[in-house]
Amino acid sequence: MELKDQLVQARVLLNKTEKISIPREVLKLRQLLAEQEFPNAQEMAHIIGQNAILAGEIVQAANLPSMHGKNYRVIHTIHDAIDILGVRRLRNLVTAISLKLGLENFGHKQLIKHSIKVAEACAEIAKMTGVTTGDGAYLLGLFHNIGAIMMTKLDPNYENIFAKSLSSPFSTNQAELDTYRTSHGLVGVLVADEWELDTPFKKTMILHHEPNLDSIRNPELKQLVALIQLANGLVSEQVFQVYMTPELKEMIERSQQVLNLSDDQLNELRKAIT
Repeated sequence: MELKDQLVQARVLLNKTEKISIPREVLKLRQLLAEQEFPNAQEMAHIIGQNAILAGEIVQAANLPSMHGKNYRVIHTIHDAIDILGVRRLRNLVTAISLKLGLENFGHKQLIKHSIKVAEACAEIAKMTGVTTGDGAYLLGLFHNIGAIMMTKLDPNYENIFAKSLSSPFSTNQAELDTYRTSHGLVGVLVADEWELDTPFKKTMILHHEPNLDSIRNPELKQLVALIQLANGLVSEQVFQVYMTPELKEMIERSQQVLNLSDDQLNELRKAIT
């Protein structure tokens, strides 16, 4: 089945599911960023501050060590976050936390827990490798399986397929294509379009179950896919403690090689991911 046909089927499925609403504050912030190349920090803080829960979650996320360089500084307010992270990185965090809050009443807690843990793992890996920024990695990790969450809303049986994918990431993806004539990656890309994610992240979502990383010619994209695969593998191993199949072990080893991580570094990541 051609990719374009899979995409058409993905849209059919997505149109049958409940949408995740984009908070008013996120839309306002996007408008401000579209109108001004260097928006006023005070105005940005005011927009975010209109949603106290969103503001609190952003400050909490901005204090993760993986969001900082060598000079860690405790962030107390949105003003601090803007000062330390800058406009683009803050926008990524606003988008990620908005999605996280939107999913809280969506059900399917295991899938959502998985996405949050992968997001945290991605940020840790990004800090160690420099593949992307911590906030970008966190956003990618949180969004990468949004299609799986949407498909579970449509078909409760999909959760069984997702559970199998934790230990068999490649063969389960093929079973998904056979069953639904599309993939959760493509469904997720359509959601990512609505949330205006950057193109490299959307391409990564499509390819995050690609078994042959060497087939990805773009070096940046190859590293992003390796990042998300390694995060998935370590979360399956460390958090969900699934059976280590040859598939899962191979995915971890291959992504480790692409990211040029030593065994000591990999073990350090394992300790950080709980």
